Amino acid sequence: MPDIASREPLTGADAGLPHGVHYPHRGSVFGLQIAGAFPAHGLWTGTEGADLRHVSLEVVSRPTLDRTWRDRGAERGVRRPVSHGRPVIALDEHPDRGYLLRVDGVGAYGIARDGSRALLAPEPIEGWRWQRLLTAQVLPIAALAQGLELFHASAVSLHGHLLAFTGPSGAGKTTLAAQLMLAGANFVSDDVLAVERVGDELIAH
Repeated sequence: MPDIASREPLTGADAGLPHGVHYPHRGSVFGLQIAGAFPAHGLWTGTEGADLRHVSLEVVSRPTLDRTWRDRGAERGVRRPVSHGRPVIALDEHPDRGYLLRVDGVGAYGIARDGSRALLAPEPIEGWRWQRLLTAQVLPIAALAQGLELFHASAVSLHGHLLAFTGPSGAGKTTLAAQLMLAGANFVSDDVLAVERVGDELIAH
């Protein structure tokens, strides 16, 4: 796939879809309407409506991503060191260019400041491995950047109401949601819940 972002900075002002580029795949997640041109099982599903915030996902080479990101002015952010064989995860923030997420052995991901665009520079590994970071990190960051509130939560709907359970990993959120589903509740989300205020109502994604 050619680099469609090779001459475009990763900034909010240039975060729209590049002129003349067609993205055949679309879906919705975390209150975002996403579009891209690469295959990803389970990602390109669901359409909640045209009024959702838009995010373009573009696969580029690492040199292309590096050209859009300038370390000058960036703040060193989260660092998760190697533990139990897990890769190092680093997230840096730039006041203009947005966010740069790097995961050793997996790839690097640039997210525009306004959350409307992400450049994906995966390592030469299986697609499902680098794509896991899209729903685990990249798209939640984009949702936060676009004004949604995110919770580490599982959620179900029951009798017209949403029930959400927050807590650390291993607290039993998924187990509780599964038990409620066996009792007749409908699945809404597991692990991440995005919430926004519309008028006097809270909308959950």
